[in-house]
Amino acid sequence: MALRGTSTEIVELADRMLLPGFIDTHWHLWNSFMRGLIGDGPGRDYFAVKRGLAPYYRPVCFYRAASLGLA
Repeated sequence: MALRGTSTEIVELADRMLLPGFIDTHWHLWNSFMRGLIGDGPGRDYFAVKRGLAPYYRPVCFYRAASLGLA
């Protein structure tokens, strides 16, 4: 299927994957428990949330978060 218009640019993407820019495509699986906690508000940026949760993370937490991310 091709979308055509007056200023359409055709980009060959054989053997590639195209993901829309509004989807966060970079997310480490061990961070799965933090989804929904990180935001734009004060103290809700990635590093603040990570620092707050890090003391409570145990090896089993990483395993479960990665399993959740894969599911």
